[in-house]
Amino acid sequence: MAHYYKNGARFTTKSEGWPKTIKGTPRLRPSIEMVEKAGGCLGVTDSIKFVDDSGWMARYFGMLGIQAGLESSAEGEAMGKLKELSECYANRGTQMHAFIDDYLTSGILPIDDSIGSTASTAVASYIASEGIADYTTEHCMTSSVMIDGKEYRYGGTVDFLSDEFVIDWKTTKKARKPYMKELLQMCAYDGGEGRKLVNVYISQEDGSITNIQRWTPEQSVAGWEMFKDCLVFRDKVRAMNKMVK
Repeated sequence: MAHYYKNGARFTTKSEGWPKTIKGTPRLRPSIEMVEKAGGCLGVTDSIKFVDDSGWMARYFGMLGIQAGLESSAEGEAMGKLKELSECYANRGTQMHAFIDDYLTSGILPIDDSIGSTASTAVASYIASEGIADYTTEHCMTSSVMIDGKEYRYGGTVDFLSDEFVIDWKTTKKARKPYMKELLQMCAYDGGEGRKLVNVYISQEDGSITNIQRWTPEQSVAGWEMFKDCLVFRDKVRAMNKMVK
């Protein structure tokens, strides 16, 4: 399901004003148009997906599918295993983010999770090395940008925000190079303000920082322009889909 935002917060089935069915129950998969009519907007990552052709999602689920097949003896069992694995990795990433957020905001380390503790202290050490003292974490935002006289809206959740930095944690199973979509995501969070954009990659295996990607000012400017192109293309695709149905 796509991620939506409204008034600087996540917009979900539990939110006031969420689109309802005829019976009055929350819609599980409302259209973007329904969400927009309710005052919400599509998230950054889902906006980028309209033009992202890196194939990362196909590769990711392909690898999970192979793992599920190797761990199963029948097709039905493999499909259940694939669902289990995808949920497990997604939940672990969310959990690691929560560990880091708790430690940065209140100094609390997770009990009985050495990997989470290692990740939290590693991130805190990195933040200290940058000399950042005043910041917010897990910051939900909604924003808009005018392009050729038209307003385009989007939302997102920023892992770490200060006057000078926008930082996003990425938990990975192994060290890898940054994706272009990650630059666009960071540029969207910054909104063209010119802050320093950094992705910090954290190993799910041991909690260590495997890579730190500091995007250059040139990359940030180009990424912001491309993200705006994504917003324009997103709405063009939506309009075309209506025309051909």
